Amino acid sequence: MSKETRLVYFSSDYIVRFCKEHRIDWGLRQEARYAENWLIEPSAMGMFFDLLTEKGDLFTQYEYCEFAMHAPVTANGMEWQRLTVELQDCLFRGRLMRNFYPSGIDTLHAWALLVETGQFEQCIIDTAEDAVGKTDLTLQSKSGEMYHVALRVGSEYTDSWQSRKAQRGERPADTIEIILPCDERPKGPGNKRWYEIEDFAALLKR
Repeated sequence: MSKETRLVYFSSDYIVRFCKEHRIDWGLRQEARYAENWLIEPSAMGMFFDLLTEKGDLFTQYEYCEFAMHAPVTANGMEWQRLTVELQDCLFRGRLMRNFYPSGIDTLHAWALLVETGQFEQCIIDTAEDAVGKTDLTLQSKSGEMYHVALRVGSEYTDSWQSRKAQRGERPADTIEIILPCDERPKGPGNKRWYEIEDFAALLKR
């Protein structure tokens, strides 16, 4: 028996408006760093898009954490219930809220920006590609070429984190990295920095 499915497209403007109403809480930086080497299963981004599918709408950081807390999740192979309260706080308020939730929002927003150009036959978000291939988006041009896109925030922390993340999987050789320039772009609506279509100029020129 097939499971009921609901597919929803969110415009880039809608995503920004939602975050303006539900500002990003950047949570606990040191705690996020403490827990950064803990591997969460199922993948945090997989849970992000599972909740998106289940809810059929955008959701807050706190709803995301609540969803994860009630999922059969492990960290480094250990069930949540076996972790100390301190470590749970680092993983939830640090990693999930500070790292993964904004990353999921960035992926949705970049996906919407590229869909809205009308230049692509397909714009794909694949959580398996994210976990293994370290690419956030896969695009097919109208002439049939495929492009892999990796989104990255340009900061000292993410530069160091990226080098460790690369050890968990290898990107396709033709991956195009799109950097969100933190030093040059102030925070906007929702207490976060946003990608702009100009950031994708190199991709669109192809």
